[in-house]
Amino acid sequence: MKKTKLITSLTVASALVMGSVVPAFAYSKEETVYTKLKTNGTEKTTVVSQHLINDQKETILEDQTTLTNVKNMNGKETFKQNGETITWQTSDGQDIYYQGKTKASLPISMKVTYKLDGQKMKLKEMLGKKGKVEIKIDYTNNETKTVDGKELYVPFVVTTGTMLPTNNASNVEVTNGKVISNGSSNIIMAIAAPGLSKNYNNNKDLEKFNSVTIKYDTTKFKLNSLMSVATPSLLSDTDINFDDMNEIYDNVDTLNSSFNRIISGGQALQLGLKQYASKYNEFDQGIGSLKTGVTATLTGSQSLSAGIEKITSGLTQLDSQSATLVAGAKQVFNTLLNTAQTQINNQLAAYNISIALTTDNYQEVLKGLMAQLPAQASSSIQSALDQLNAYNQFYQGLQSYTAGVAALKEGSQSALDGSKQLTEGIDAVESGSESLANASSQLKDANKQLASGSDALVEGLTLFKSKGLDKISDVLNNTVKKDVKTTKKIMDLANDYKTLTGSKEGVEASTKFIMIIDSKSKK
Repeated sequence: MKKTKLITSLTVASALVMGSVVPAFAYSKEETVYTKLKTNGTEKTTVVSQHLINDQKETILEDQTTLTNVKNMNGKETFKQNGETITWQTSDGQDIYYQGKTKASLPISMKVTYKLDGQKMKLKEMLGKKGKVEIKIDYTNNETKTVDGKELYVPFVVTTGTMLPTNNASNVEVTNGKVISNGSSNIIMAIAAPGLSKNYNNNKDLEKFNSVTIKYDTTKFKLNSLMSVATPSLLSDTDINFDDMNEIYDNVDTLNSSFNRIISGGQALQLGLKQYASKYNEFDQGIGSLKTGVTATLTGSQSLSAGIEKITSGLTQLDSQSATLVAGAKQVFNTLLNTAQTQINNQLAAYNISIALTTDNYQEVLKGLMAQLPAQASSSIQSALDQLNAYNQFYQGLQSYTAGVAALKEGSQSALDGSKQLTEGIDAVESGSESLANASSQLKDANKQLASGSDALVEGLTLFKSKGLDKISDVLNNTVKKDVKTTKKIMDLANDYKTLTGSKEGVEASTKFIMIIDSKSKK
């Protein structure tokens, strides 16, 4: 595999895989499975790289693997292989980097189909043509386990990325993802989670994560490299506190029921006002009913205040997590820098050059490095620089998002204060309802305005509930809450999945799969 592609692939992978390794043994193990795919997504060649992290500086490391044709990739350390047991000799306690081949099938398979102007075509028939391109990638999860009599899929998450030049690709769209333009290229990132919908009883809302579709207009089609990174390690049992989820369910249910009372109160007020406008002569007879309606409105207003207070509390909790979110993103950035640094330093070993990258200096260091190296060597460094710049843009955007959450929290507090003032005002109206009989002529004109306003109020509250609260409540209660046991089980499956080619019992191990479809163009 060319170093350029290796660096680029690892850069994409680093945005997803950032778990730190805590040794529970003499060493820990990181497995990376590189697979070249045909343009239709079927496997072509697979090579597996293993990194034995020698935390305790041991001179003998005994590993377990099913790999064949094993080669030391970064040193002169020797080994002996007996079946699936491979023993490494290290003179100075070095880390071990080795590579081999496997016949094991990937846990995730892909099927890629191509369309031009809505017509399905073979890739070679599309090359060099103009039109609307559609590339659909269907992912299949092949890794299942039976847990308590139910077949569950290991929760692999797949991130797929590619780059399209802006001079030959426009109107770029992608499902389950984001398109970022840096001026010269459209950077596409999308996420899939095949099998997730089946884990939740074929949930329709989750089926969209079984595939990714890229659409764009081109003047001369060529297939740019498609890179996919799969890992089961995005979530751990520390990422979700199921005890706290019960409180969230209760708060959402309370808020939803509160809005039902608010809407009912608004509808009662709306009807009362319209009846009063059309039957003014019956005002005196209806004054008692109006007072009752005002009391109901007060109850609804109090419910509204309670609901907004819960929203404010939720935003406050979200804001309190912003620092953690930003810190996590910063950790990803540092991991990304470290990965790029390691790969580039491996490349630079031939030139007896070494670099150290930070968030503040990476642009200056890499640009300076490219000025020193031949053009062939500089291309991979430029690719790494582009990827770092793209993630830096995302990191800056995340900081803007957390600042927006803080501002929203302040706005919600203002709304809460306003709703309390509204309640106090309605309370005053209730106290003064007995005097309405003496102000009937003035109240008639005011009632016309209230009737118009009540229509808009009820419409807005109903829309907010149907489009917002009802959907939130449905997802929580009909998917997550009802199947929290399944959520816990699939998280256990993710934590239990170690490597494709085996690892020794007791060794902390992790794996990621990098699948690449090379670029194709018309000759």
